[in-house]
Amino acid sequence: MDYQGSKLTQPNTLNPLYIQNATSSSNNWGLKIYPTTINANISCTYVRKPVAVEWAYTNVAGTALYNASNSTNFELHESEEVGLVFKILLYAGLNIKEADVIQIADAKETKKITQEKS
Repeated sequence: MDYQGSKLTQPNTLNPLYIQNATSSSNNWGLKIYPTTINANISCTYVRKPVAVEWAYTNVAGTALYNASNSTNFELHESEEVGLVFKILLYAGLNIKEADVIQIADAKETKKITQEKS
């Protein structure tokens, strides 16, 4: 294999390499780890593209009626939940003109931004 041709790119226990072997016609896939002497304490993190969001509705007397059975909700990592709730509260507060809701959401957002910058 090409990566083994040079000492700079040759995998070792400190800088291992994996090759994913999968076929597009099959759901079977696996990983080949190099060097092959590594055979224990292997962990893998899988990151995938989120599913497409679909807001389905049924037209009832000229009005869109939400159809939950044909809809797909967005996927959200739990670390993003609080931020999303505060954003929703902020927008809801703007729509219903509730000053205390706006102030709470805005204060949380400011605190989050300040923490991220420090």
